[in-house]
Amino acid sequence: MRYRHQRYIRLVFVIAVTLGCVVVAISATASVRTKAAADVSGIVEALGLYRGDVGTYPTDQQGLHILTIPTTKTPHGYLDKIPIDAWGRPYYYRIPGVHNPNSFDVWTYGADAVPGGCGRDRDVGNWKLDQGTAACPSYVARVMTVVVILLVCGLLCGAAVLWRRRGRVEPKA
Repeated sequence: MRYRHQRYIRLVFVIAVTLGCVVVAISATASVRTKAAADVSGIVEALGLYRGDVGTYPTDQQGLHILTIPTTKTPHGYLDKIPIDAWGRPYYYRIPGVHNPNSFDVWTYGADAVPGGCGRDRDVGNWKLDQGTAACPSYVARVMTVVVILLVCGLLCGAAVLWRRRGRVEPKA
């Protein structure tokens, strides 16, 4: 009888560890996206300060690099350096913007470095975050899918154990 309980405890342990790994992976993805969103916000703020001093936003040719050049009003520039996104790539700048036609777009492509995407591959920019992501499943939906799959696997393993034991008489302890 003790041996049977140990099997169930191992099964529960494996399921718990797997769920823990899923939660850690989702948290890591969220923190990377949070860093990218913070970087975009900082660049947007610097662009606003630049426009306040100069009267216009930088051109596409000037790009974000102009924000690092010292001026009489900003002896250290508007940014110390242009940040690199969480995936090791530079941020993009376009004026006029596609998403913001009356101003500019600042963005980074997600982990896949390709426009669009879902989850960790979704672009991070200075436009409405849920724009263009209607077909993307939410993290909650993904987690629920994993939980259901793990529960079904657990039930199948339990059924297999019971099937193997059918007809056997366990010695009483």
